[in-house]
Amino acid sequence: MQGQKPPEPYLQLWYAAALGSLADVQIEQVEAKPLTPTVLYSRVPPEGARLISIQVPPGHRLVMGINGTPLMQMTVYSAKGDVVAERGPLRVVTLPADAGSPIQVLVMNEGVASGALTLSARADFSFSAPLPPVDLDPLPDSATGAPGRIPAPVMEPANNSAVPEEDQ
Repeated sequence: MQGQKPPEPYLQLWYAAALGSLADVQIEQVEAKPLTPTVLYSRVPPEGARLISIQVPPGHRLVMGINGTPLMQMTVYSAKGDVVAERGPLRVVTLPADAGSPIQVLVMNEGVASGALTLSARADFSFSAPLPPVDLDPLPDSATGAPGRIPAPVMEPANNSAVPEEDQ
């Protein structure tokens, strides 16, 4: 019977149990804006949960970071309900544009005290083509004018044999 609705008259008890288990879940809504972080400050009750729904503009990826207590865990779901970031510690996650909108983040507090939660969400443009390679040293060497990196010269250890010994 696992995963199925029970027959009447138990169906109403099943619904009541489901609503009772959701009593501690609070829902927040956030809109991720292009190139500008949106910050949410909230608290998660002890042994409770917070569901955060993040609206992402079409064609944008989501960059999201969550900070809280070590006893908090997060799971991230796509707009289709697929898990896109497995349950684990609070962290920074980047989701591609095809994750859709809204993105759902479930944060659970496994502690016995309420905990502060900070979420930062930003919508970035999705790049369809890879970026060109970057020259790590674009300026020529100022001493020689040679382009690119120049290996550092190898220095020989100093010869200390010329140091006079102390008189005895």
